[in-house]
Amino acid sequence: YYERWWVPLRCGDMPGAIAIKLFDTAVNIGPRPAVLILQAVLKGLGVRTLVAEDGVLCHKTLGKVRAPMFGNQLMMSSLVRWMATQQEAYYAALIKRRPALGKYARGWTRRAQWLPDGLV
Repeated sequence: YYERWWVPLRCGDMPGAIAIKLFDTAVNIGPRPAVLILQAVLKGLGVRTLVAEDGVLCHKTLGKVRAPMFGNQLMMSSLVRWMATQQEAYYAALIKRRPALGKYARGWTRRAQWLPDGLV
């Protein structure tokens, strides 16, 4: 998991809680959709400048994640909680497109709602 997910997502270069949530999401739904969720949340938090919603974790997206505002525990918690909400919405949309996947809804919801320790 370290070589396939953590390193390519550059999780070691992010604040811990954001990195852990991105990593967990990417392992479950894939790196591109996970990064799209992160980028959408950044945009929703008003970090619009230079962050394209393209699913690519480039230096611009990484720079925004490492911005001083996310050194603030409350802001980081808001970002991670919103990522969880978006992950849950991703699963709901997937089940809507493919109803047979509804059998996984409970587990996916639990996974989406899981948050790293230490968030306020």
